[in-house]
Amino acid sequence: MGVQLRKRRMTYTRRRKVVWPLLVLTLGLSACITASGPGGAPPPVAHVDKDRLYSGDWHEIAYHPTWLTKGCVAGVTRYTPSDKPNKVGVRDSCRKDTVDGKEKAVSGTGTILDPGTNARVRVTYFPFVSRTTRVAALAPDYSWFITVTPGFGELNIFTRDPQISPELRADLTARAKAMGYDVSKLYFPPQPDH
Repeated sequence: MGVQLRKRRMTYTRRRKVVWPLLVLTLGLSACITASGPGGAPPPVAHVDKDRLYSGDWHEIAYHPTWLTKGCVAGVTRYTPSDKPNKVGVRDSCRKDTVDGKEKAVSGTGTILDPGTNARVRVTYFPFVSRTTRVAALAPDYSWFITVTPGFGELNIFTRDPQISPELRADLTARAKAMGYDVSKLYFPPQPDH
């Protein structure tokens, strides 16, 4: 009986040595297959004036919906300066279902990951809960910007004004499409008046 038990353990150990590497390889390949293409998401812009971009209110004009954003309209990201280098306060909020609906909000601390360029930010909301974005497009007058996540999963369009013209909406949508995003999935939620 002891010999059979040893044989079973040896067989189990051999299978484990073969199965785990195959599982890791399979998961790695599946990630490559589902990736968005060469280089992933678009690169960040060359430079961001952090005092101009990371201050005040930005209206989230469009985004790719997720289960976290279900029912979110009139989204606002508020940046507040910090006395710590390369840090900024971040408050993300939206209204539930209508522009007058109940506010949902979460606050965190943003860390600029590329000081000097200032185009990549990781926001930590809770311990072990963070989100990294990069500014992929920015208006010369800082009236709008587009952020993306490195994994090509998310795209958000922000403007200073909650109401934008049809021409600007078409331009920003075309920019997102040129970056390789499926713009048919973009959601333009209701926004408050000026």
